[in-house]
Amino acid sequence: MDPLSVGAGAIAFITIAIQASKAICEILSQVEDSPRLVRDLSRDLEQLRHILDRLSKFYSAKPCDRAIALLLRRCSEDVSMYACRLQRVQSSPTERQTRKLWKKLTAVVSEKEIHAMKLSIHHHVSSLVLQTNLTQM
Repeated sequence: MDPLSVGAGAIAFITIAIQASKAICEILSQVEDSPRLVRDLSRDLEQLRHILDRLSKFYSAKPCDRAIALLLRRCSEDVSMYACRLQRVQSSPTERQTRKLWKKLTAVVSEKEIHAMKLSIHHHVSSLVLQTNLTQM
């Protein structure tokens, strides 16, 4: 695959991951008095979006290598999958003011699964930062 194709694919993966992470944050922000785990997941998603924004600007000007493109594809797939799972959590204004939304969230995904999402997002953040630093040396 030529460098231009890899770069274009990377930008597409970045865009998808940013949109999916925004969707997840929107859902999680509706959980009032959310447990620390949810707040930590939201924080990691914000870090991921920040890194993806930086990479988007960087790789729109130059081609990216295959290692970064592969990391971006995996990240995009994971974040999109999480967003799809969490889309089933819909809330009404009254649910936001009660613990009902948290109960609805944990009916869709268990706390263990939320923890796994957090670890996965954190891993993507670390991997992208590391690979980006290695590439830019």
